Amino acid sequence: MDPPTQAYRATALRLQVLTRAEGLEARIAEVENAFLEHTGECLDMPVEEWRVRSWLEEGSTDPEEMAIALEDNTLAGYAWAWIRDGDESLSWVGMRVNPLTPPATSLEAARLLLSWARHSLEAWQGARGAVTVKLGLLGGYTMSLAQRLVASLEAYKPSGLLMEARTPIGVQEQPGVVVREARPWSSEEDLEAIVSIYNDAFSVYEGHHAWRLERARRYFQQARERLGTRILLALVDGAPRGFVEAYTYESICHTRVGYVALLAVARDSQGRGLGSMLLSKAVDMLLSEGVERVVLHAVPEASGLYIRRGFKARRIYVESRVPLSVLPTSLYTMQAPGAPAQPRSSRHPHHTS
Repeated sequence: MDPPTQAYRATALRLQVLTRAEGLEARIAEVENAFLEHTGECLDMPVEEWRVRSWLEEGSTDPEEMAIALEDNTLAGYAWAWIRDGDESLSWVGMRVNPLTPPATSLEAARLLLSWARHSLEAWQGARGAVTVKLGLLGGYTMSLAQRLVASLEAYKPSGLLMEARTPIGVQEQPGVVVREARPWSSEEDLEAIVSIYNDAFSVYEGHHAWRLERARRYFQQARERLGTRILLALVDGAPRGFVEAYTYESICHTRVGYVALLAVARDSQGRGLGSMLLSKAVDMLLSEGVERVVLHAVPEASGLYIRRGFKARRIYVESRVPLSVLPTSLYTMQAPGAPAQPRSSRHPHHTS
């Protein structure tokens, strides 16, 4: 028996690989809520099973399978690994470790999950070169564990920010601009306009996935039913050129928070104050509903807009691009339950052309 396998079996942890269809939502929600409570910031809504299901079905990760690290029946962490758009040079790993487990258990869980991710990418999905590891909070729990295992993770970059504002934003009205409420869950015209603006505005960002009408329709229907989401659509000389989505929710600490979920302006209308105008109206709308703070997630490239309008960064999300070869290898002999004796084909079934 080789030393890495001995080290694995000396712990109380076991690793299980499950497909998305085998029901991970409740277990993942437990870890997410434990992590959010651990931060003590009280800005996030509790994670429910339907939200996890939406992440997996509609998100850009789109994993076919996930690995979970278990100590007895407690979920110590989970990870997924995937190739973006079938390009073996664009591979990603996402990982979360339960902050309520003891430090030694957490560190071993991170080791198991990262080594499973490497094996999945190299042996099963045919990845090569480098991998982007998405680690959540800058200076946060998951990242500190990963940095102890992978020295190269010092070379990280921000991938997003959680920003907060507590006061209204004063912005002048724009001539020729009309802002009205839109209903993409029931109006095909509104849905098509919003999808067109979204795809145009976000196509410049790395990793953008085009929004299709059916996917967007499901998203807005769920958001309306579960969150009471509201959409403001900006028309410039009668043509839809921007929109903002906003809603309120009860935070994990039982306070009411306003959230700006989406803000997009068509590229030919950017730089003219339209985004600021939409943001101002969304913040005013949320504050009028009695919330004390409004939060949003921003890509780093767009953070300047929000900072100029009084938002402050409360949390920074990071990712690190590292060679696959620097990830741990202690699980290279392990197989998923029921998997064939030989490794799978070099391409993941989901990414065959």
